[in-house]
Amino acid sequence: MISTIRVYPLILSLALMLTLAQFATGEDLVLLYPEGSAKFLDSDSNGDFETISEQPSSLSVRKFDSILQEVSTACYYFEGDSYDVNSAALSIQIAGYTSNSNPVNINAFSSSSAFFPEGTVSPAITIASYDPTALGLGSHSISLDSDTLNTVQFNDNSYLCLRFEASASSVNTQLQANPSLEMTVVEAPPSEAENLNIASSLSTKLIDNDVDGIFEEITENPSSLSVRTFNALKEVSIACHYVDTQLTEVVDASISLYVAGFSNNTSNVEIDLLNFQHFLDSEAAADHGIYLGNYNPTSLGLGTHEIQLDETSIELEDFNQNYLCLRYSSDEYAANTQLHSNPVLQLSVKEADSSSSNIDDVTAIYTINNDWGSGYCANILITNSGSSAELWAVDLEVEGTINNLWNGIYNQSGSALTLSGLSWNNTLQPGQTDSSIGFCASR
Repeated sequence: MISTIRVYPLILSLALMLTLAQFATGEDLVLLYPEGSAKFLDSDSNGDFETISEQPSSLSVRKFDSILQEVSTACYYFEGDSYDVNSAALSIQIAGYTSNSNPVNINAFSSSSAFFPEGTVSPAITIASYDPTALGLGSHSISLDSDTLNTVQFNDNSYLCLRFEASASSVNTQLQANPSLEMTVVEAPPSEAENLNIASSLSTKLIDNDVDGIFEEITENPSSLSVRTFNALKEVSIACHYVDTQLTEVVDASISLYVAGFSNNTSNVEIDLLNFQHFLDSEAAADHGIYLGNYNPTSLGLGTHEIQLDETSIELEDFNQNYLCLRYSSDEYAANTQLHSNPVLQLSVKEADSSSSNIDDVTAIYTINNDWGSGYCANILITNSGSSAELWAVDLEVEGTINNLWNGIYNQSGSALTLSGLSWNNTLQPGQTDSSIGFCASR
């Protein structure tokens, strides 16, 4: 069944909430209302948007090199089961523009807040653009790319946000603060693949000040990421993404990043997959890594871009303790570019098929081998007592909070521990016991 959603920046009424509940079963037409909008102003074009106006009377898009930049956002709240967007259009009211104003991009991203303080730098995907000069004043309907919109993960717990920003310099236009969004949607069919958008949660910058191969300076969680290569200096950056799932196959991968600066004719930036164990030491800069892709900042220009990655090179063993780390570097002379510090890893993955595993045949116990009161270390024994090989995952109760676990992938909630193996120890033959996994915890 196809339903139509119209979204207006008003307050959601109780009657419409009831209609929304009907929509969740595919029964009725639904009207939804976004929670808010905002304007972000960088008054000196230094990349720092120092003024944020929530619920402004109008939306503005302005950009003048070395003078100022202004972007605007409108966020819409969606509630209900998952669905696919068949078509989408945005109705805007152009209230003003200067002659020969350049086009405006409409970029989409998901957010946990309708007034997202990082709305100017959140990695986003372009779903449309329009030229205020060509359209003129008044109301206009802008067709949106529904296929691209379907890749933005918005659901019961998030907002769909649209960011209006300049595609180039010399942009000056205003909109009325009530753009309405119209979509036709159908209930999404079941899919074997799960789409994940994962912002980096750990990052580092490493600098070799004399290009002797030793990176003397390491900055944890910097405010921005940099890639520089000169005769007397080399700088690389690493961003790590936490993947909270048990994977069997990555079927598609890309990285959404925000190019914040670059020098003219800067060279290509290479993106390599690293082992999480090295992301905080100088070995990360010299580690061979696994090549996933590259991009050229000069060709892309400033702003948000999506870089396709080689998903075939991402294997289970790359998820050391559930972190996937990407290194941004260049071996080419004259590389000089900066990124915002929160690139988003976009994965389409297949989860482990638990239907083929008899979990009753696989058991786990742990034995404490070092106890100092406030903490302890232990070994875990995983045993397959069944008659067939098992791709295993187990649950067990542990005391305290785990701060280090080796040779396995884990997730802890309270005393409950979910544990699975890496590519080399995640399958147990009949009668086999694995003793390679251990951990340390604090009480």
